[in-house]
Amino acid sequence: MDRIKCTVAYDGMHFCGYQIQPNHRTVQQEIEKALQKLHKGELVRVQASGRTDSTVHAKGQ
Repeated sequence: MDRIKCTVAYDGMHFCGYQIQPNHRTVQQEIEKALQKLHKGELVRVQASGRTDSTVHAKGQ
């Protein structure tokens, strides 16, 4: 299992928070989806040191 560290920033206006939630668009879901494309469809899971609520922005998360 490979591990990498990424620092992200995002405008949370159109997200329902960071953590995956059923039937809602979340930051974690979009990050995992993008990484999955880079890894040729292989399932990718991320862990975060923090999370945000709906419509909250983040810098250096």
